[in-house]
Amino acid sequence: MSTVHFHADHTVEVGWQGGGDSGTWRTTDDAVCTIYKEIRGGKEGCARVYRTGPDEYTAFRMDGSLRGTFKPAK
Repeated sequence: MSTVHFHADHTVEVGWQGGGDSGTWRTTDDAVCTIYKEIRGGKEGCARVYRTGPDEYTAFRMDGSLRGTFKPAK
């Protein structure tokens, strides 16, 4: 399991047991895109995010494959 924090200044931090990374994020008309320092070798990755429950969202890669589900921090 990982934890991702999207900040208002368009920086992003991701952490998991034993590691983590940081970078930047942006939105397009239909996706959220991130560029991390290490993940994907520094290349941008985008996902379409949909609300799938009262406190649940599901993200899909641009090719339509499932990226994962998440809940916002409270």
